[in-house]
Amino acid sequence: MIKQLLYGHNSPETAYLVNDYPYGFRLRTQIRYWIETTKNGDRFVSQTLNPKTGRWNKEKKSTYVEVKVMGLDEIGHVKTTSFSHWEDEEKLNKWLTIVDETKLNDMQQQQIKKLRAIFRTRKHVTVEMVNVTNYTEEQMAEHEAKQKEVSNTIRKVFAYEYTKL
Repeated sequence: MIKQLLYGHNSPETAYLVNDYPYGFRLRTQIRYWIETTKNGDRFVSQTLNPKTGRWNKEKKSTYVEVKVMGLDEIGHVKTTSFSHWEDEEKLNKWLTIVDETKLNDMQQQQIKKLRAIFRTRKHVTVEMVNVTNYTEEQMAEHEAKQKEVSNTIRKVFAYEYTKL
């Protein structure tokens, strides 16, 4: 569990640096951590310093998630907490009681807004499974036209919910 959140570590230059990190069986080195934010979301990045050459090794990057924040656990180890579109607005509000939204960068704050709009849009959507394997071409064309109409309606509801935020 994260005891202290770390903000502003978003590049190799501003990374959170740990000085006494194991490197192989006997060596010790430095490791740096940061959260990389792109149009795809956030991901956790770590990079060790090769104690033999004094050069930084290749970065190790996690998979993307909408919003990710880094922190320290009770023994000082770097951990992350994140939030994605698979959750719901109630869980997002609970997560934001831990994370200070005002300390997130602009792209992360936009992702929070987008997530809220997604969650509010879902309240208006129901899913129905339909077997279309026996449809004629005419029935299939009619079904696809209806699906396009539904998709457009969902996009409009999302845009409405997003502008309300």
